[in-house]
Amino acid sequence: MAANKRRKGGQKVPKIRDFDRVTALYERLSKDDEQQGESNSILNQKRFLEDFARKSGMTNIKHFTDDGYTGRNFNRPGFQVMLAEAEAGKIGTIIVKDMSRFGRNYLEVGFYTEILFPKKQIRFIAINNSVDSDKPQDNDFTPFLNIMNEWYAKDTSNKIKSIFLSRMSDGKRCSGSIPYGYNRLPEDKQTLVVDPVASQVVKHIFELAAEGLTPPAIARQLTEEKVLIPSAYTLQYHPEQCNRKAEYGCTSWNANTVREILSRQEYLGHTVLRKTIGTNFKTDERRFATDEERLVFEDTHEPIVDGALWEQAHRSNVFSAGKAAFRKRGRYGSP
Repeated sequence: MAANKRRKGGQKVPKIRDFDRVTALYERLSKDDEQQGESNSILNQKRFLEDFARKSGMTNIKHFTDDGYTGRNFNRPGFQVMLAEAEAGKIGTIIVKDMSRFGRNYLEVGFYTEILFPKKQIRFIAINNSVDSDKPQDNDFTPFLNIMNEWYAKDTSNKIKSIFLSRMSDGKRCSGSIPYGYNRLPEDKQTLVVDPVASQVVKHIFELAAEGLTPPAIARQLTEEKVLIPSAYTLQYHPEQCNRKAEYGCTSWNANTVREILSRQEYLGHTVLRKTIGTNFKTDERRFATDEERLVFEDTHEPIVDGALWEQAHRSNVFSAGKAAFRKRGRYGSP
């Protein structure tokens, strides 16, 4: 077998020579970073890294970028592409502006910089922190930088939570989503107004539940009636408010959607906030809030159903059991 060949899965593949390996320039910007001005912008990071690479005589440059992604975890598309190429032996050097651009989770940052990259013979450089894996004697402070970057991420997360909680305690919505059946006033995004079409579907669902139909039966009837599901309706008639994936014209309802609608106190005219609570700032994992933790403000907008219809719909034991199962699905991850 030729010297420049190696076997993989029984096939001969070319060996990547050192001078063919890529110099990876990695840029990252989160939404929080955007508030700090232009210095951390993606464009400025690219210019900064390219200038450093050029002055250092590095060639075969390739950019990997994550715009709008947190540094608290590494589930970022640009980083994952770069990691795949690193694992394949295609990358010889990785350069970032500073350690915080690479990540703010000191354990994972340490795994990559102390274990994976040396194993793959990848040189790692964080310019503004004077970190260069080719000069290990100068990198003694790197673990402390990683810890400080994680502390900064946690502190920022706590401050944002505090701001949101303060706003929610005043009855202000912090989420971009609104209940199906309502629209926002263009001049006042805090005020909900009844959608004349979707609100009739909501009322229809409550009336069917009051007649004793279970959520699966209601879902089947709505599907037979070819009623657009909430996300498809929003996509078709209010695309500016659509913040989730939706299939245009979809009329296939499911029981969970019906249960969610039947469980929302917003249809009584109340504002319900703090429905979920973050449990891990690194992964954005969340849990459902308890009744004591939720914030409910009564009579804040026009109701779609009255109290009598609500009570009648909720009188069904089948729905109550279904709702409990729906509410106890456990933890889920957010965006």
